[in-house]
Amino acid sequence: MPTSSQKLAALLRAYRLPPPGLSDDWVRVFHALFDPASVAVNLGGSSHHSGRGSRELYVAWLNALRRSIESADVALQLIRVNSPRTWRTGLAIKSSIEPIATALASTIQYLANPYPTRNGQEATEISLRANIANLLDEFNPIPLLDELIAAVVADCTTQRSVPLTETIKGRTGGSWPRKANGPEKSERGKPKGTPLAEAEILVREWLNKNAKVNPGAVLRDGVAAETGVSRGNVSKSAAWKAFQEKRNAKKKPGVRELRLPESMQAILPAACVRPDEPSELFELIEAQAEDQRRQTRRHKPS
Repeated sequence: MPTSSQKLAALLRAYRLPPPGLSDDWVRVFHALFDPASVAVNLGGSSHHSGRGSRELYVAWLNALRRSIESADVALQLIRVNSPRTWRTGLAIKSSIEPIATALASTIQYLANPYPTRNGQEATEISLRANIANLLDEFNPIPLLDELIAAVVADCTTQRSVPLTETIKGRTGGSWPRKANGPEKSERGKPKGTPLAEAEILVREWLNKNAKVNPGAVLRDGVAAETGVSRGNVSKSAAWKAFQEKRNAKKKPGVRELRLPESMQAILPAACVRPDEPSELFELIEAQAEDQRRQTRRHKPS
């Protein structure tokens, strides 16, 4: 007999298609905000969730949730100013899923490193798994999805003449394609650059994916070429500044010793002081100083 979560998963199929009349950008916004709810419902419909999940399974679930939340975050950043109704609905969807993600993370951590508890390890594991199962069973995003449909239709109608952006991260983690007629033009006919708010997202995501292996080889111009963000906006972004500070902090200046080649040492004057060869002059000065100290001690009144 299907569970309530399985029935909900079947009902959710009717919400997968975006409402008609949306622009391409708004279709992507709809999918980006719909996906976290869809992922959570599908987890609840899994036959493994009723207290028998392994740590590896919970890791896979948490990763799926986080990927969908990351895509939703990008969409929320881009609609925050001009589309408040959809933005508020997207935040509500995200907030409804956060308890599930938190429960998964806590359970994963405990299963990896069990610590003493009042009820014992076995009872604690059972309790953590049961909490995940309850959260998934009680999760019902249908009212929020109804509001999402109404919100995207209303905001798309209001913003139809203003494209959301040239590029935006979609549900697959890639970039939304640029318009076929080229980049948007300013009033003076020059191509507009990527807005700083969007540049922040693009630079941060690129650095998170590509700068961990060899941070020393990452250059500002390379980041600009890979992300499509102007070099100036890369430099202004908080992500780039934080990356540079972290990279510079790891650099430890060392003492660099340079040794003259034999050909140059051969032509140095014999009296030239060398660090490894104290000169006779230095020895004489030190001897005179010692004699002066002895004379001072001898004539010192007792």
